[in-house]
Amino acid sequence: MPSIRLDKSSWHHIKALQLADPNCHKPGPVDLLIGAECFASLLLPGSIKGDSNQPSALNSVFGWLLVGNVGYVEPEAHSFFVHEEPQLHDELKKLWQLEELSVFPSKPLTVEDERCEQIFKDLQVRDPAGRYIVSLPFRNEEHETTFPGSRDTALRCFHSIEKRLLKNMELYEKYCDFMKEYLDQGHMSLVPTEELSIGKYFIPHRFVLRTESSTTPLRVVFNASAKDARGLSLNDVLLVGPKLQTNIVEILLKFRVHAVVFTADMKQMYRQILIRASDRDYQRIFWRSNVDQPVQEYRLNTVTYGVSSAPFLACRTVKQLIHDEGGEFPLASQVLGSDVYVDDIITGFSNVRMAQNAKTQIIELLKRGISNSENGLVMFLSYSLIYHENIA
Repeated sequence: MPSIRLDKSSWHHIKALQLADPNCHKPGPVDLLIGAECFASLLLPGSIKGDSNQPSALNSVFGWLLVGNVGYVEPEAHSFFVHEEPQLHDELKKLWQLEELSVFPSKPLTVEDERCEQIFKDLQVRDPAGRYIVSLPFRNEEHETTFPGSRDTALRCFHSIEKRLLKNMELYEKYCDFMKEYLDQGHMSLVPTEELSIGKYFIPHRFVLRTESSTTPLRVVFNASAKDARGLSLNDVLLVGPKLQTNIVEILLKFRVHAVVFTADMKQMYRQILIRASDRDYQRIFWRSNVDQPVQEYRLNTVTYGVSSAPFLACRTVKQLIHDEGGEFPLASQVLGSDVYVDDIITGFSNVRMAQNAKTQIIELLKRGISNSENGLVMFLSYSLIYHENIA
C-alpha cells in the first residue's frame, strides 16, 4: 500500500480495467495477506505493460493487479530538531526490550505455587456427571473462618448498584437476565434460611459493559478483593497459583504457520468447574430481581471470575481433563495442551480434514469434563476455518 496518495492521471492504459483494488492509489490498511506460494495459481491469461513511469497490469481471479513503477513522487519537505532526553531514551529502551522476541524458559515453582498445586491434586474430585469439583487454595491450613464486616460491605454495594441500575431500565433488565441465567444453570443457589448465619465472606458485584461483544454486552463481575473490617479480603488469604497459560506470543507465532486454522471459545469456562460445598460460603452474594422483594443471600457454586485463584483453577482443570481423558483424543490433547490462552483456542493444521477432526475431538473431550443442561451442551466451541489452499 502506498504511504501517500498517488497521482494516477497518467495511467491511461488501465482506465477501462476492473482492478482488484480500485483504491490502490490511496493509503489504507492491509486487508489480507496471501502467501507467495499461492500467487501463480491466482493469475489468469492477460497482461498490459506500462511505460517506465507507469505500473503494469496482470489479470487475476480477483481482477487486475498493478505492479511496477508508479511514477515520480515529489518528496515532502520536513524539518527535524534533535533533543536528547535521557528519561525518554530509557523508557523507549524498555519498550523495545519488552517487544523483543526471546526464549521463554519455564520458571521454577515457588513454595506457594507447590502448595497450591498440591491442594489441587489432593482435593479435586469429579461428580457422577464428570464435572470437576475443586477447592479454594487457602494460604494457610488454619485460614480465616469469617471476615467480619464483609456482609455489611457487600450489602451496601448491592443497594448502591441497584440504585444505579434503576436509573437505566435497559441495563437493569440485562443485569437481571444475567443473574437469572446464573441461577437457572445452577451456578448459584439460594441459601436456606437455617444457613443464613454461617456465611463466611460476601462478595460485592457490579457490571462491566462490553459494547463490542455480540454475546454478552453486559457482564456481572465479582470483587473478592473487597476488604472486611480488618482490611482483609478473600483474595488476600488465597494462593494465586503458578501461571499455566501458554505465552500468547508463542501461540500467535505458531498460528501463522498453519495452512488451515480455526479459533474457538470455551463458553463459560470458569462456571463449568464446581467449588466444593464447604468453600461456597466464602462466595456468598446478595441479590433480588425485584425491588418489591426482600434482598436474599446466594452462594456462587462455581469457579468465580474476580477470585484470585480462578485462572489457576480453570487452567489446571483443563490440564487435569487432558490427563484423565485425553488418551482417546490425541489431536484435542495437543491443542488444549499448547494452543489455548485461558478460554480461547487458537490453533491450526496442515489440511482441512485434520482441522475438522481436531474440532470434533476437542468438543468430545470437553464433554467428558462437564455436564449437560436442559438446553444442551453448556460448553461448546464456535469455530471458523480459514482456508488458504486451493484458493483459486
